[in-house]
Amino acid sequence: MRTVSLSTAMTLSDLSESTFRRRIRRGEIRLLPLPGPGGREGIAIDPDAAYMNAAIAIDHWELVKAADRGDATAQTELALILQQHRKFRAAVYWLRLAAKRNDSHALHWLARCHLEGKGVARNEDKGIMLLARSALLGNVISAHQLAALRHGFVQHYSTQASTEPRMDGTRRPAFPPGA
Repeated sequence: MRTVSLSTAMTLSDLSESTFRRRIRRGEIRLLPLPGPGGREGIAIDPDAAYMNAAIAIDHWELVKAADRGDATAQTELALILQQHRKFRAAVYWLRLAAKRNDSHALHWLARCHLEGKGVARNEDKGIMLLARSALLGNVISAHQLAALRHGFVQHYSTQASTEPRMDGTRRPAFPPGA
C-alpha cells in the first residue's frame, strides 16, 4: 500500500487543511501507521478517493516518496509537476521545504512564485531577495536575471542623475554606468 505523511497527502489533495483534518476526525479519511521508526501516521494514496489528486502521486510515486523523505531535489521536481497541474499553493509548500535546504533551483522557482503571485501573494521585494539567494548558491539563470536587474537599475539612475537639478539650480553631470 502506498502511504505518505499527512502533510504530503494534504498537498496532493484538493481539500483545505481544515477540511482534511475534519474528515480525519469524522473517520472519512483513515490514518495509517507509516513504515519505519518514529510511529508517524500517514494517509494511503487511494486512486478512488475523490479528494486526492492520486494521478500525480501514482504517476510520480518514487518522486513523491523521495520528497516526503526530505530530498530537496525531489521536492523541487514535485513542485514543478504541481505547477504544471496549476496546484500553485501545493507547489509553494514543496519549494519552501527545498529552499530551507538551500536548493538553488527551489529558491529560483520560489522567487518566480513571489514575483508572479502564484501560490503566494505577489511580493517583488521577497522575490528579488530569493532570486539573489539562488544566484549566490550558483543558479545560473537567477544570476543572469539579477544581472539584468542591476543593469536596468544602473541605466535608470545614471540617466536620472544627469537630469536632476542641484540645490544651486545647475544640473549635475551623469556618471558612467558601473561607477
